Amino acid sequence: MIHELKPTLRRRSLLKGMGAAALATPFTSRLALAEDYNLRGYVQSTWRPAFEELVPRFLEANPGSRMRLNYASTDQLHTTARVQLSSGTAADVLSVWAGSGNPMGCQVLAEAGYLADLSGEPYSQNIPDAFRPAMSFQDSVYYYAPIVSMIGLYVNNEVRDEFGIEQPKTWSEFMAVCEKVKQAGKVPVSLGTGTGFITQLIPYALVATLVYGRDPSFPDKMQSGEATFAGSDGWVEAMEKYVEMLEKGYFNDNPNGTAVEEQLQMVATGEAAMTIVVSSQNASIFRFAGHQNFTVWPLPGSDDPEETNIPANPSAGFGVNANAEDVEGAKAFLQFLASPEIDTELSRIQALPSLNQVSATDRDPIFAEMLAKIDEGKSVPYMDTRWPNVRVQQTLFSGVQELLGGQASVNDMLSRMDEAYQSS
Repeated sequence: MIHELKPTLRRRSLLKGMGAAALATPFTSRLALAEDYNLRGYVQSTWRPAFEELVPRFLEANPGSRMRLNYASTDQLHTTARVQLSSGTAADVLSVWAGSGNPMGCQVLAEAGYLADLSGEPYSQNIPDAFRPAMSFQDSVYYYAPIVSMIGLYVNNEVRDEFGIEQPKTWSEFMAVCEKVKQAGKVPVSLGTGTGFITQLIPYALVATLVYGRDPSFPDKMQSGEATFAGSDGWVEAMEKYVEMLEKGYFNDNPNGTAVEEQLQMVATGEAAMTIVVSSQNASIFRFAGHQNFTVWPLPGSDDPEETNIPANPSAGFGVNANAEDVEGAKAFLQFLASPEIDTELSRIQALPSLNQVSATDRDPIFAEMLAKIDEGKSVPYMDTRWPNVRVQQTLFSGVQELLGGQASVNDMLSRMDEAYQSS
């Protein structure tokens, strides 16, 4: 998709690209106007609704500029964008993730010299302290994350009300809800592990309580060799609970043959009561459903409700290719996204809380329970943000698929993750 706004076609292009109503919204960000930004972006497809609405406003502020955007799934970005970076053909603006656990993690890319340093940008001064380490490499910030990302239990409120489901505060209560839904002839939890990144979400949600909530020093112990995945009772318990859900029939048939889109459609249409996904899938669920009648609850990992923690991170966001054809233009685009009014618009379009508004009191009730956990200090970073290489996460992806397909045991999978961790 190419967005282009030439001065001679300015109003006509705007009306076509964004609608007359959007013209009434002023752009007040302090950007240095330019006539010739020529940008390319390669970004996660979940941002498409926001970018289709907001990119024309960036071009309105920078007459004569153009922006070519390509969208891709998370899995595709992790492979294709990395190849493009190494070959010198990558876009100016790229989707980037926190930490070091995947091929497009900001620390992985910054260490390789692929990302421009954003420490001097105004928005880099406003990052919450809890999230700054995951967005930095050697004390410099390398990407902009617009929103907070959380992994939780999405429930279709229509199904919830139909069956009188109350929020489960313990693992036993959660399993009882699953059984109730199954007996009523619906899928309790939709799961699409045919899409690689989905495989990790249930384990992350469980180990947030069973491992990292109980022992916040666990990542340090992993780095020093004092702890391992296979030797962690909490990691073992989490994976056993994953298998237990499968064996009890609480997932849809053939999760490994189900893609994330089908997983989301199942909960959106009420075919499934619940699903466990990262909050960036919010807009897709709402689009499939045609409404926003959902609630997101923390997934309890144990039978002590006081133990429950959630995984929370800076969202996947945007970095600037250090070798971009237009580095300054790419930085200007990120500055535009981070301006207060556009930041608010991003939150509205994605139906997610802004990273700068995590502690706001005026909250969408959909995420009230999740944001309360962050307020209470009951959140932990996504596990992969502290992993030393991308092989650990990839081993988790394939290991979960084999575990659910009956080709591997919990010990097999976790032992292979240890081998990948120690191979760095």
